[in-house]
Formats: sequence, C-alpha cells, structure tokens
Amino acid sequence: MIDESRLIGSLTNDMIPIVKVLMAGIIAMWVKDFLSSAAKGIAFFLNRSFGEGDKVKIDDSDAIIVKIGLTQTVFSIIKDDGDYVWRYVPNEMIHLLKLEKVIYDAESINNRKSIDENAGLINNNKENLKSHIEGRYENP
Repeated sequence: MIDESRLIGSLTNDMIPIVKVLMAGIIAMWVKDFLSSAAKGIAFFLNRSFGEGDKVKIDDSDAIIVKIGLTQTVFSIIKDDGDYVWRYVPNEMIHLLKLEKVIYDAESINNRKSIDENAGLINNNKENLKSHIEGRYENP
C-alpha cells in the first residue's frame, strides 16, 4: 500500500515545475503587452507629424492632443451636444483611428473676419460717440 503523504509529496513535486512555467508564461505575456504598448507610445511621441497641443480630427470629430503617454494618448473633444470630454486611446489602437492633423482651420479664419468686422463697427461707433459727446458739451 502506498503511503498517502509520500503520494501527496510526489504530486506536489511534480506540479511545481508546471506552476512555475504557467506563472512565467503569464508574466511574459504581461511584459510583452506592456513593452509593445510603450514602444508604440514612444513611436507616436517621436512622430513629428503629431504633438501635444495639435488640433486634429479623430474619427471626424474635432480634437486636441492633450497628452501622449507610454501606454495611452489623451484627446480632448467638444461633442455636438456641447459636452467637453477626454478620450483615452490605448497607443496600440492609434493606428486603427482615422487621425488627421488640422493644418488650416477655416473656422478660425471665418472667426477672424468676424472679429475684424466687429472691430471696424466698434471704431465707427467710437467715432460717432466721440462726436456726439463733443457736440453735446460744446453747445450747452
């Protein structure tokens, strides 16, 4: 008859290498995923086409790159309903996005035209107000 304690000891000794291999495999996969994500983050950070603070279009939404990190990149987006959100994108997913850098912003040019027109109106009103005030105090 086989001694139970010797059988349990034998099974334990046989299982320890298997457990070690499984643990090493799990740790290796985690390290591989982290290093892959970090490498893609560094590559995106070193890519001179995009940088923090750049205006971009991400999947047809206007956005600004807030932060390029080792494992994820943060984009700020103003949604159609007016909400201001930050989208956290894992760096290994960046290549799957439709990401375009905004070089020429037609909206800001149109805004500049409106600002210049308003400035002209303000200056005209200032001249009219000045002549009105001068005329009022010259002839009491």
